[in-house]
Amino acid sequence: MPQQNAGSPYDQLLRGWFDYLPITNWQHASSPQVNFGYNVAEDFQTEQKVLDTVGSYGKQLNRLFDMVSVLAAHLDRKLLTPEETEFLAKFESMAAEADKTAALAQNKPLHALADSDASEMMRRIDALAHSQPERYENLRHLVSLQ
Repeated sequence: MPQQNAGSPYDQLLRGWFDYLPITNWQHASSPQVNFGYNVAEDFQTEQKVLDTVGSYGKQLNRLFDMVSVLAAHLDRKLLTPEETEFLAKFESMAAEADKTAALAQNKPLHALADSDASEMMRRIDALAHSQPERYENLRHLVSLQ
């Protein structure tokens, strides 16, 4: 009888770092989950209990986005460094994109202009003033006509 292959070198390399432990949970057959991790078998039931009780990772992230958005709305942005301003702008953009994507996936109408949308718009207008002053002045003129 021929000796069975011990797996590819790649497979052998990963075997020492990751344990792939397929677990079939028929409770969530309509929404299967694949869990990859390093020795997480003992945490599986705890993790599943959190997901069942608190909600999906997306729901948990959305709550964090909402809370950070509340905190960001009360920031004095003049005190932020340019790097911090960039981080905040990236966060607000990501949160807005997540809201938009979720609304589209759920066939919900997009929400009205929110604080985070207004903040993003003001950030872009401010960037326009510095990068393209002529276009910024045209925009100011158009707004003043309204």
